[in-house]
Amino acid sequence: MDDFINDGVEINEMEMLENITIRDATHDDFSTVIKLYKIVEEHNKKKEMSHGHELKAIEKVYKNSINKGIFLLIETKDTEEIIGEIHAHKMEGAAVSHVLGELGFIIDPRFHGKNLGQALLNVLLTIVKKDYPYILRLEVMIRESNAKGIDFYKSFGFKEEGRFEKRYFKPNGELESDVALVWFNPNFQNKYEIT
Repeated sequence: MDDFINDGVEINEMEMLENITIRDATHDDFSTVIKLYKIVEEHNKKKEMSHGHELKAIEKVYKNSINKGIFLLIETKDTEEIIGEIHAHKMEGAAVSHVLGELGFIIDPRFHGKNLGQALLNVLLTIVKKDYPYILRLEVMIRESNAKGIDFYKSFGFKEEGRFEKRYFKPNGELESDVALVWFNPNFQNKYEIT
């Protein structure tokens, strides 16, 4: 891997990624990823910010991202413990074949504050730029209460495109809006043909 660039700031991978490995997920990793989601969900419940990840929804995103997108895992080098993941997948249909959607990632709470989310997103954006010239858009939806998450994606060049009003239920039963963010691949090569 090369050095990664975020908003004009060069980040030396040797300093950042010294004790971790980022690799492609496989179908065999599913049960370990589910355990990671359960750890994160339990942590979020304690902080009253549960997102209510459902097993079937996680499984669908997992399969879609492995089969027609990108699914990366971050693990410790010494124990090979999976401590985070990032994923996105192609949308269905020729008219949106230039879109990777449902971008999301999680990090084990024990490893928060170590720039691992930044490392994962840097790697994913680098892969899209280098290996996916037919992808123009990378889309993510962030709950409006997650200002830190919105700012995080914006620091990578994501632009706000709008809101989906009252899209999710909060743990307390109130409805919350999503903020739609998009990143555009600077290496996009339009190969669309009308058939």
